[in-house]
Amino acid sequence: MNDTPRTPSLGDVLDLARQLAHDEDTSGPSLRHRDREVGRDLAHLEDQPLRQALGWLQRVRTPEDEQRVGRVNALHRLGLTTLTAAGLAAGWGGANVVFFYDGTHPVNIIHVLAVFALAPLVLLLGFGVGLLPARIVRRVPGLGAVQDGLSLLSPGRVQHLLARRLPQSFRDTLAGWLGRGQAHQRLFGRVDRWLMTHSSQVFALSFHVGALAAAVYLVVFSDLAFAWSTTLQQTPADLLRWTDTLSAPWAWAWSDARPSAALIEHTRYFRLGDGSFPDAPSPVGLGGWWPFLVMSMAVYGILPRLLTLLLARWRLHTALRHAMLHLPGLDEVRMRLNWALVETQAEEPDDDGSLEPGEPTPTVGATSGGVEAVALVWAGAVTGREAGAERLRTTLGATVSSWHEAGGASTTTDDAAVLTALADAPGVILVLVKAWEPPMAELHDFLRDLRASAGQGRSVHVLPLGPDGADAEARHVDTWRRALTTLGDPWLRVIDPESEAP
Repeated sequence: MNDTPRTPSLGDVLDLARQLAHDEDTSGPSLRHRDREVGRDLAHLEDQPLRQALGWLQRVRTPEDEQRVGRVNALHRLGLTTLTAAGLAAGWGGANVVFFYDGTHPVNIIHVLAVFALAPLVLLLGFGVGLLPARIVRRVPGLGAVQDGLSLLSPGRVQHLLARRLPQSFRDTLAGWLGRGQAHQRLFGRVDRWLMTHSSQVFALSFHVGALAAAVYLVVFSDLAFAWSTTLQQTPADLLRWTDTLSAPWAWAWSDARPSAALIEHTRYFRLGDGSFPDAPSPVGLGGWWPFLVMSMAVYGILPRLLTLLLARWRLHTALRHAMLHLPGLDEVRMRLNWALVETQAEEPDDDGSLEPGEPTPTVGATSGGVEAVALVWAGAVTGREAGAERLRTTLGATVSSWHEAGGASTTTDDAAVLTALADAPGVILVLVKAWEPPMAELHDFLRDLRASAGQGRSVHVLPLGPDGADAEARHVDTWRRALTTLGDPWLRVIDPESEAP
């Protein structure tokens, strides 16, 4: 189908997280049946994981889900609209203050440059500091506190305030992720960071647009007089060098926007008494600074913020796509869509009679078991591989491409070789453990090393088994889930065989 969106919205990501969390409490057979039906419509998107995930999400949503997603996206747009309006108002008001002229003292162009050209460039340093990666922040003492302070001052925090108006189901999902601490940061920390950054840049750009609009309005509809005045020992020649440097980007196209030596010489102003000029300029000449000031505000105020807004918008979309593709459980959904058997009768049975009417017909590229996996037996949890393979096929619909062993009597060198083999093998990583033995620090370390080796987003399923491969007791499964949650790995899942069995 061609109506599948290409880019996820914030509402899509939250809705997918909610849907996948709901699937964790749904039996395996019902999920396989549901996604088998959807997979027929999305077979053409097998090589486009993001669009396939969005297409699947559209098909499993209820009308209530659609309303919740629409509300999330509407709140996001409301936040951006609020920041835009606030920025325009603040910029307009700020320009009216800086350009204030009541006929007594002229507008000091030094003030205009400081507020609308120099200050924006300095604030860009804060933007850059806020984007420094965590590995650099950890190495510089105090830099983390600076980032936290900048975050507290960010106008983008209005999005956090509006998040309180999210539908309850989405707020519960977010609360759940926040409760998982490290796992939440690895999944949604990047989205939250760029959501705030993008929102703050919307405010900043709106501020400078509002300021420029006010400046042009005052120039056109009032009689502003400009001059320059500073306590510093600056000569007209010194100021000329500064203005030549600032106007270099546009002087070739608009010569009037480059202050001349005569303009600078005649508009120097001293506020002694009622104020005076060394040379008595004509009233018309006092307005000659406006082209330079307008271009300075546009080039050094608006242009940098436009570029940072485009950067933040791109990175926000990238973060949303990354979060969506790496949500725990999506890997299993895509495997059910792309690898599961399609239980349907062949429209035209083969003439050789190899398939009986009504017998399941494999889809193109499907494995006989449905899910491609690589198995790791930890500390001898399973003794017979053939029996273990059959158990995984019937319970999880998984076809094991290779078997590996680690832990127990294995050496550190052996475990390192297994890590490399698991990272290189395709499919879900299934770790078979003894349910009645509590997870030890050795396994925790191995799973951390496995995540580092396999990379983010790779699904790792831990399957607790009872003696001789029997189903684990529910209390043992709960113990494993609580213990492995402390790893903060959002793509690590403890499987209950009873909920997966057909």
